[in-house]
Amino acid sequence: MNESVINEVMQGMLPYLNNGQLAELQRVLSQSLHGRTVIEERTDTEEQDGNNQKLTELFVAAKRVEGCSEKSLTYYSNTIGTMLKMINKDIRA
Repeated sequence: MNESVINEVMQGMLPYLNNGQLAELQRVLSQSLHGRTVIEERTDTEEQDGNNQKLTELFVAAKRVEGCSEKSLTYYSNTIGTMLKMINKDIRA
């Protein structure tokens, strides 16, 4: 992951630095990131919405297996959807 971050920075700086400066930038970045782990932060709300949808479907399916009525299942699904919109957060399994 560190190499991809370094490459991304290098590509972004290509128009602004000469070859010597780019080489020095790469050396400094490699040295600074040595022994560190870069973790990509996920901020894609579509992905979160998809995860929430899958978890909601699993919950409703479990309730269906338990024998809940379709009216109750619809209520659960709608209530969970409203809650997720209100708190704007994702559910972690």
